[in-house]
Amino acid sequence: MLYIAHFRKRDNAEQSVVDHLRNVQTLAEERGAKIGLKHAAGLAGILHDMGKFSEAFQTYIKEAQNNPQKPPQRGSVDHSTAGGKLIYEKYQGTSYQPLAEVMSNVIISHHGGLQDYITLDLFTKSKTIELPVEYRVSEKNIEGYAETKKLFFEKVMTEKALDDYMKKADVEFRNILSKSKEDSYITISLITKYLFSCLVDADRLDARAFELSETIGKIENNHSFFSTSYNALLKHLETFENKTVIQKLRQEMSEQCDAFASNSSAIYRLSIPTGGGKTLASLRYALKHALLHQKQRIIYVVPFTTIIEQNAKIVRDILQNDTEILEHHSNVIENTAECDDDPKSVEEMHLNLMKDNWDAPIIFTTMVQYLNVLYNNGTRDVRRLHNLTDAVIIFDEVQAVPLKCITLFNDSVNFLKSICDVSVLLCTATQPALELVKNKLDIAEQSEIIANSDAVREQFKRVLVKDYTEDAGWSIKKLASFILMGMSAVTNILVVLNTKRAVAELYQELEKITTDSLYHLSTGMCAKHRQVTLAKIKADLKAKKRLICVSTPLIEAGVDISFQRVIRSLAGMDAIAQAAGRCNRHGEEEVQTVYIIKLQEKVEVTTALGAVHKGKNITKTILEQSKITNKQQTREVELLSAKAMSNYFNVLFKDLDKELDYPLPRKNITLATLLGRNQVTRDAYKHTKIFPYPYVLASSMKTSGANFNVIDDKTVAVIVHYGEGEKIIGKLNGNPSLKELNNLFKQAQYYTINLYQNQIIELERKGLVFPLFNGYGYALVAGAYDNDIGLDAY
Repeated sequence: MLYIAHFRKRDNAEQSVVDHLRNVQTLAEERGAKIGLKHAAGLAGILHDMGKFSEAFQTYIKEAQNNPQKPPQRGSVDHSTAGGKLIYEKYQGTSYQPLAEVMSNVIISHHGGLQDYITLDLFTKSKTIELPVEYRVSEKNIEGYAETKKLFFEKVMTEKALDDYMKKADVEFRNILSKSKEDSYITISLITKYLFSCLVDADRLDARAFELSETIGKIENNHSFFSTSYNALLKHLETFENKTVIQKLRQEMSEQCDAFASNSSAIYRLSIPTGGGKTLASLRYALKHALLHQKQRIIYVVPFTTIIEQNAKIVRDILQNDTEILEHHSNVIENTAECDDDPKSVEEMHLNLMKDNWDAPIIFTTMVQYLNVLYNNGTRDVRRLHNLTDAVIIFDEVQAVPLKCITLFNDSVNFLKSICDVSVLLCTATQPALELVKNKLDIAEQSEIIANSDAVREQFKRVLVKDYTEDAGWSIKKLASFILMGMSAVTNILVVLNTKRAVAELYQELEKITTDSLYHLSTGMCAKHRQVTLAKIKADLKAKKRLICVSTPLIEAGVDISFQRVIRSLAGMDAIAQAAGRCNRHGEEEVQTVYIIKLQEKVEVTTALGAVHKGKNITKTILEQSKITNKQQTREVELLSAKAMSNYFNVLFKDLDKELDYPLPRKNITLATLLGRNQVTRDAYKHTKIFPYPYVLASSMKTSGANFNVIDDKTVAVIVHYGEGEKIIGKLNGNPSLKELNNLFKQAQYYTINLYQNQIIELERKGLVFPLFNGYGYALVAGAYDNDIGLDAY
């Protein structure tokens, strides 16, 4: 009898369970071998669909095949549990038990996301405690399990062969644990995620290959591409002039990055002052290091999509390559179900499979996407994790890591460095003290690439910072008048405020009173709109036209632009330093001025912005102390030195110490503890059940993933009527082929804005947003998007 794993919808061709298991085993082994977990990953691959050797599943899939219009209920037959049950029951109570607990979770979870070993109700007074993995592998009745197990040993792998394979996997597992300096429970959680990534990617790739009659190639070596790219970069750098002091300093720092690339894989700092050529210097290091140390990819992780757009374009233009550089802004289609084998969901399967698994030599992505790979729920994001191995990861503007994610960020980077042979570059002019927090980053002893960074910073000094804050706060009208007064002395001004609403109000006020060119920038504008606006601003600046730009903080990080004067609404010192980096950026003129102002509370509400509000208050305290000591009343304050910045972050981290572990609503529970030993939950189990928790692992990965958001609320990508966005919306509302969908979704990344769910609901109520492509995404109606300020829904 042929046991069927999948059938192809277009021609009813059948893939056997044996073929699918062996294919996935091979693919998973390749991915696991990258960190020395070949057999552990292969074990997940060979067992994941063992449950398809059952009468119930075969009846189910044949009924779906024969009745495509009325298939059986999706997920009505559990085929995921059998493999996890086999591995658990066979090795429970042996020396292999820790690995057996890991593997059983990986296997049973491959369609819905990793499960909790122990679940405690976090948000009510209920004392309900559950053991989801234990229930699945020990208590749940699996129809025909004995026959399924018998068929597996007959057709796929003998029991002795499984024992031998498990032994090899356990040796790998223990070797990996011995490499880590971190809490072993945190390491095991991240190893579990890694193995899960290997399985999910292998399973989805084989399912896709069968459905599309494709052949999956071997993992490619990108050495040749990096060699060509490195030479192209050096050739480009030769075209730069090195006449001014700043130009010479940029060249020196770039050469230091090149020389430093020979150092072994570790966590390093690149503290180039704003305007010092950080993007190309870090690329030079990354390409040279990748060549010398056989790295497989270079990944830029940035805080905002605007930096992706700019930096990716710079790199593409220099390397003259569009196909090997991937930009991953966000998942445009958010509402699709996780990939499933049920033929009824082939459409969903393809939508998910089309999302990149980051198999590209150079990747630009955001901090949100990076952290989602490590900590989000489900199978969609974690699929990319194995492709972080053997990489150079450049965290650009690393000071922008959300405070609540500091511990999780440090744990993930330490894991990638020690286990996955990743080289890490922390890039910013304002380095946060990540090695001084409780769960510290394992930064190399000689971590700074730039020699004499304090002296370099002094030579790059191009601005004075002046404190114009007042206790009562400024009104929008007063700020507008101050801007116009400033325009009598300069020809261009940048104003950075903390909220989109304040930016929109100031823009609308300035429209009434100035004839100068006026520009608006915020995340209420799609990526392409921001790109076009920035290009216009740069053209006007180059032509020395009079202009005012009003922006949210998106312009502060990584945008290569220079204004004569900057006005910054009170914020954390790191944000002020980044804003100052847009003033006299290239030293075109004598030292220029950055003004710090404070808006009225009713104008700019920051209380809901968490760390932004806290940073703002710390800076306010520092400014008040400065006013006491500044006897000359020049209003000048020193906020930009390395010492001042280090002191600021020390105060910030100390004041928010309890916030760094990602606290959850229940007292004494953080997301970081849920992923570790999870002692609070273990104690709750003992208190409730009277006897100690009986298993090795206790992490609550499903609970932590369900409660993890890099930003406080998850956003939905909404396509807007701007430029090509209008055509994309039209095509998605048609009947595009799978190939067309892939291209449309990639194009749509440039024409989307991210909205919170409550905003979507409000826009739906007003009739300003409508569903796309069978309800899998959203688009704004044309009238809701303004060609000056973007989403016109304030």
